[in-house]
Amino acid sequence: SDYPEVEVIVVDDGSTDDTKDVARSFDELDVRVLDTRGGEGPGAARNRGAAEARADLLVFIDADCEPERDWLARIVAAAGDAELVQGKVLPPDGASVGPFDRFIAVVSEYGLYQTANLAIRRELFERIGGFEQIVMPKRSKELGEDAWLGWRARRAGARNAFAADAVVRHAVFPRSPAGYLEEQWRVRFFPALTAHMP
Repeated sequence: SDYPEVEVIVVDDGSTDDTKDVARSFDELDVRVLDTRGGEGPGAARNRGAAEARADLLVFIDADCEPERDWLARIVAAAGDAELVQGKVLPPDGASVGPFDRFIAVVSEYGLYQTANLAIRRELFERIGGFEQIVMPKRSKELGEDAWLGWRARRAGARNAFAADAVVRHAVFPRSPAGYLEEQWRVRFFPALTAHMP
């Protein structure tokens, strides 16, 4: 509602809920839903959406996030002086966050380039080859494809910025202590990640 020209592309990579129907229900927007039938993974799914987009600026947001009303205008404004923009990510206003709950918070540009709130110029995205999967030994779930995109962009000379006023709210998922430890165990893959981007 805050930007005059926008195209919305929802890439459904195997959801089991009513994601597609909800996406198509917004009559005021021209929403295109791409159905991968599942299994492509987040990087490939985002590449598919980017290939369908017509805009010069690609703006990514994840399924577990909700943008603030002025988010799009602000991240687009930040991209006026930059080719790669990381926006701020916070939990929902007033959300109760337990010590083991899962959510993403991004309050500065610290090098992981989370697609919960990320903008990149199409020319740059295509020049560096979009999202690439980093093969992690003994891990089935993709990890770090967004950080790798950001660092390849920066190594290609991209002007980057942090948009503190372009805010997306990331859902908070309740989690047990055991679930928290299981999630934290993924840090064992960070050496492989940093081998690509020291």
